[in-house]
Amino acid sequence: MNDIKNILDKQRSSIDTKEAMEIFRYNNTTSIIDLINLSIFPNAFKLNGKWRIPLSDIENYKFNSSQSLNTTEAAIELGLSSNVAVSALIRKTFPNVFKFQGKWRIPRSDFDEYKGIYYDNDYLSVDKIMVLLKSLGVQY
Repeated sequence: MNDIKNILDKQRSSIDTKEAMEIFRYNNTTSIIDLINLSIFPNAFKLNGKWRIPLSDIENYKFNSSQSLNTTEAAIELGLSSNVAVSALIRKTFPNVFKFQGKWRIPRSDFDEYKGIYYDNDYLSVDKIMVLLKSLGVQY
């Protein structure tokens, strides 16, 4: 009887890949399974041969996604390649960068400050260009 209760509790406190797909607005469940394989949902488990993701993993992922950007998202917003965004991380352009489940994340506040200084103007001053080049490791 306890086994049945445990299974029902796990089922109530988790969602399947289709529900996760709908929450994150992905086109198919393969994207969710890829996230499981990358340990983005570290507590995911199989129940009756189907993946289940604990609601706590979903909430953690949503929170971290809303408060920070990955390097690909940052690169897209800045119109740069992902390699340049990673280079900026290495050069400490974003002082509070952190790894979340094996992936670099840039706090939204750091990113917005950087973007405001270097990208949200119609022009760049020579000083801004020099700081930007230095942060990217370009010799001038």
